[in-house]
Amino acid sequence: MEQSALNKAHLQFRRAENHLRYRKFDEAIDCHNRAAELLQEALALTENPRSLESLKLQRDYHLRQKQIILVKKEQFENYKKAIENQRQRMQCHSNIAFEDNFDQGSTSLQVAIYRTMEEADSLLNLLIKKGSGANSDSESLKSFSTDTDERLLSIDTIDSSNSNAIVGSKHPKDDSIVIEELRILNGQLHALVYKLVTQLDASTREVDMLKERIHQLESEKLKVNNKNSNTNLKVTTDSSGGTSPYVFTPCSELSPDVHDSKFLPVLSPLELPNFNLSNYVKKNLNQNINSTN
Repeated sequence: MEQSALNKAHLQFRRAENHLRYRKFDEAIDCHNRAAELLQEALALTENPRSLESLKLQRDYHLRQKQIILVKKEQFENYKKAIENQRQRMQCHSNIAFEDNFDQGSTSLQVAIYRTMEEADSLLNLLIKKGSGANSDSESLKSFSTDTDERLLSIDTIDSSNSNAIVGSKHPKDDSIVIEELRILNGQLHALVYKLVTQLDASTREVDMLKERIHQLESEKLKVNNKNSNTNLKVTTDSSGGTSPYVFTPCSELSPDVHDSKFLPVLSPLELPNFNLSNYVKKNLNQNINSTN
C-alpha cells in the first residue's frame, strides 16, 4: 500500500508544493507531471465510480497546475527583470531627469503590481484549499489512503527539514476576511494599472510633441541653408566710425561659391571715345551769345 500509485502521486504533489514555495518552478512542474502520470496508472487499479471520478479530478488538477506554474514563472521572471533594471538605473547617473524619474516610476509600478497579484494568488489558493477540503470526493478516498498518511507525514517532515522550512503555523482566516482582502487587493491592482496607463499616455504625448518639435527645427534649418546658398556676398556693419553703414568684404571673404579672381577670364581693354573739351566749351559759348542776342 505504501508504494501504491496514489500514495506516490500524493508525495509528488507535496514535493511540488515545497518546490513552488522556494520558487523552483521547473522542479514543481516535473512533480505535477509525475503525479498526473501516477494518477493515470491508479485509474486502472479501481472500478469504483466515485474513486474513478476523484482520481480524474486530481489528475486534471495537476495538469492545470502545470499551466498555472508556467504563468507564475513568467511573472516571476518579469519581476526579476524589473528589479534588475531598477538596480542598474540606480547605479547609472543620467543627465536627463525626466527619463530617470519616469523609468524609476514605471519599474516601481511593475513591482507593486506583481506583489499585489502574488497576494491575490495566495488568497485564492487559500480559498481553493478550503473548498477542496470540504469536497465530498475526499471522503471517498479516506478508506483508500488512511494507512499511508502517517508515512507520508514522516516523509514530508524529512523533506521540510532538508529544505529549512519555517517552523510555525497561522490561525486560518475566515472566508469573509479573505474575500474582503481580495476585494481590497483588486481595487489596489486597478489603481496601479490605471496609474501605469496614465504614465504611458503622458509619455506617448510627450514623444509626439518632441517629434513635432524636431520636424519643425529640421524645416527651419533647411530654410536657413537654402537662404545662405542663394547669397554670394557677405555684408558686414562698419564698426570703424565711417560714413558708410555697410562695408563689402574683399574677395577673400566672399561666400564659398564665388570663384577666385585668378581663375576669371582676361577681359579686353575698354575703348574710350574721342572727346575734345575745348570744342565743347566754344560751342556752348556761341550758343549762349546767340541766345542773348
